[in-house]
Amino acid sequence: MTSALVEPLPWDSEFFGLPIARVPATAGDAERLDAAVRQCERDGIRCAYLLVDAAQESASALAQERGFVLRDVRVELDRPIGAADNIPAPAPAPIAPAVPEQTTALERLTRERFTISRFFADPRFPQERCSELYVQFLRRGLAPDSRRQTLVLGAALGYVVCHLDEESGVGTIELIATARDSPRGAGGGLVRAASAVFATAGMRSATVVTQGRNVAAQRTYQGAGYRTCRTSLWFHRWFD
Repeated sequence: MTSALVEPLPWDSEFFGLPIARVPATAGDAERLDAAVRQCERDGIRCAYLLVDAAQESASALAQERGFVLRDVRVELDRPIGAADNIPAPAPAPIAPAVPEQTTALERLTRERFTISRFFADPRFPQERCSELYVQFLRRGLAPDSRRQTLVLGAALGYVVCHLDEESGVGTIELIATARDSPRGAGGGLVRAASAVFATAGMRSATVVTQGRNVAAQRTYQGAGYRTCRTSLWFHRWFD
């Protein structure tokens, strides 16, 4: 079955207050990408996202020729999870499940720390909404849900949101942040704590996504055993 040319994104559209859609990767298919652009124009889409495998040079060139602008390099890392991950690892401060009383401090930390993303790199998106986007992801992690666990370092010096997919056996670090004044090794401690959550839940592997420009995050993940498995390019095209 042929995939849709354009996938409307209701959540993004409501959050940013304008019609947003995603164009599935075309693998260098000029005719299909042109058709997708025409459909965006007919449907009144204001912004379209396009994710291209970084190895597909022809697809990247084609996207830019059609007015898509590169906004981010997406780096995906993964690692196997085993019994050894159940062993408590040292951390610079106590790490424990989040409690409701920490919500305000964690939201403030999120607004301060999440300033590297394809949305911040795109001047057409209001900066205050870009910050609030990650607060929404945090709130999802704090809501009662057997599929997610959020761990907090010390007195809200950092946190990690862990997603558990029992069907696939894959655990995902959905969100992670550390305060500017957090102790050395805070990020690594949270990543290792997430691995323990995944092991306890019976996950067989773990994955996380970060930005190509976020070298510090990549080093933290690599120090915890993660390895890069895929790189992609995020493009945006605006329709005025």
